[in-house]
Amino acid sequence: MTSRTSYMILVLAMLLGAVLGGLLGYAAPSFMLSVAVIGQLFIGALKLILVPLIVSVIVVGIASMGDLRRLGRASRLTILYFLGSSAAAVIVGICLTYIIKPGQAYANTVTLSYEKANEAVNTGISELFSAFAPINIFQSIAQGHYLGLVVLSILFGAVLATMGKRARVVVDFFKVISEAALKLVPVVLYAAPVGLFIVVGSAIATDPDSITQLGGNLGWLGLTLLSGILIHGLIILPLILKLTSGQLPGRLAGNLSSALITAFGTGSSVVSFPVTYAGVIEKHRVDNRAGALVLPLGTMINLNGTAMYLSIAAIFVAQLAGVSLSMVDLVILGLLSIVLSFGAAGVVSPVTGPFMLAMLMGAINYPVATG
Repeated sequence: MTSRTSYMILVLAMLLGAVLGGLLGYAAPSFMLSVAVIGQLFIGALKLILVPLIVSVIVVGIASMGDLRRLGRASRLTILYFLGSSAAAVIVGICLTYIIKPGQAYANTVTLSYEKANEAVNTGISELFSAFAPINIFQSIAQGHYLGLVVLSILFGAVLATMGKRARVVVDFFKVISEAALKLVPVVLYAAPVGLFIVVGSAIATDPDSITQLGGNLGWLGLTLLSGILIHGLIILPLILKLTSGQLPGRLAGNLSSALITAFGTGSSVVSFPVTYAGVIEKHRVDNRAGALVLPLGTMINLNGTAMYLSIAAIFVAQLAGVSLSMVDLVILGLLSIVLSFGAAGVVSPVTGPFMLAMLMGAINYPVATG
C-alpha cells in the first residue's frame, strides 16, 4: 500500500469519524459526554506539539533567510495578502447579508446599552494589543493565546539572521526540534479518527436540541455565514492561488485535507497548526523558509472567517433592530472587522466575542447590548 493510499484512507476515516460523532452526539448525548475527556486528550496532544513546532520552524525559517531586507519584503507581501484576503471575506459577508437579509423580519427586538459598548471597547482594545505583546507570555500560552509567541519567535529569528556563523549552533538546535516535532504529527494523526469522533460528538451532545432549533433568524444567519464561507473558500481563495502561483487548488486541497478536517472538528486553526504545517511543507513541498513566516503568522492573524463573521453579525443585529447603515458605516464596520480579526486568536472567546461585536456596533454609533 502506497503512502498516498494510506493518507487517503486516514483522511476518509477522519471524515467518517467526525460525521458519526455528530450523529451519535445527537442520538446518545449522555454517552458522548461520558467519553468527552478522550477528545480533550486528542486536542491536548496537538497543543503539546504546537509550542515547540511554532518556535522552531519560525526561528529556523527566518534565520535561514539571511538578508533582513529579504525578510522585510516577504513580510510586506505576507501582510498585504492577509489584508487583501480578509477584505475580500468582509466584502462577501456584507453583500450576502444585504442579499439574504437574515434579520430583517425580526426588527425592533434589540435593546441599546451605551455602557455595554464602552465596556466592550475598553476590554477589546486592551486584549487586542496584549495579544501581540503579552505581559506574561507563559500565562498567555497557557490560556491558548499564541500570537505573542509568534511575534517573539520572528524577532528572535531575525536577530539570529544578523549573527552569521555564531548563530549556527542555535539554528541547528531549533532545526532538530522542528524535525522531531514534525515526526510526532503522524503519530497523533493516527488517533485523529477516534479523536474527531469524540470531539464533534461531545460538542453536539452539549446542546443536541440546537440542531432542531436552526430555524428563524439564527437559521438565516447561519445560512448567510455558510454561504459566505463557501464562496470565499471555493471561489475567491482558489482564484488567488491560481493567479499568483499557477497551481490548481485541487492538489493543495488534497494535501491539506487532513488539516481541513482537523480544523473543522476541533473548531481551531491554531490547534490544527501542526497538521497544517506538515501538509504544506512535507506533502505540498513548499519552501520551509516561506512556510516558517506565512503559516504561523497566518494561523494567528489571517482569520478570514472571523472577519466575515463579525461583519455579518454586526449587520444582522442592525437588521434585527431595524437600523439602516450608511455606506460610511459599512466602510468603518468592514475595516474594524479586519483589524479585530488580526488579533482574534488572542481575543475571541465565548466571553469576549460579544464584546467585539459590540465594538463594531459602537463604531457605527449603534451600541447594542451584549447580554
